[in-house]
Amino acid sequence: MIEEVITGVAEEKELNKLIGKMQKGDKLVVTRLDRLGRNTLQLLQLIEEMKEKELSLVIMNIGFDVNTEVGQAVLTILSSFAQLERDMLKEKQRIGIESARKRGVHLGRKPKYSKKSFEKAVLDYLEGMTVGEVSDTYNIPRSTFYKFLKDECIQR
Repeated sequence: MIEEVITGVAEEKELNKLIGKMQKGDKLVVTRLDRLGRNTLQLLQLIEEMKEKELSLVIMNIGFDVNTEVGQAVLTILSSFAQLERDMLKEKQRIGIESARKRGVHLGRKPKYSKKSFEKAVLDYLEGMTVGEVSDTYNIPRSTFYKFLKDECIQR
C-alpha cells in the first residue's frame, strides 16, 4: 500500500510512475475523481491504460466499480462535470484577479524592501553617498538599487 498526498504538476508525474509500477490485479484507490486528471480526455486515457493493464480503480467519494460499462458511462459524465467545475473556478479566479488589479490591490509576493527604506537610501545617495555605500548601509543589493533609481527616474 502506498499513500501519497501530491498536488499540481507533480501529481501527474507521480501518478504515471505509480501506474507504471502497478501489476495486473492491483487496485488504485483515490479520494476524488478530480485527483486523477486535469480534464475528461486525460482521465479517460488513464482509465483506458488501467484497463489494458488489468488494474482496478476505486474512487472513494462515488463508491462504485468504474471498470464496468455502466461505471465507464457514469465516470465519463462525472469527469465532464469535474472539468466544468475546474473551468468555472479558474474563471472566477481570473475575474477576482482582474477586480483586485482594478482596485489597485498588490498581487504576488510581498516586496522585500519597503519604499521607506528606499526613500532614506535615495536621500543619502542624492547627498553624495556612492551606490556601494548605500548598498552596504541599507543592505540593498546594488543591482536592486540601480533598478529602483532607473524605475523612479532618479538621477544625481
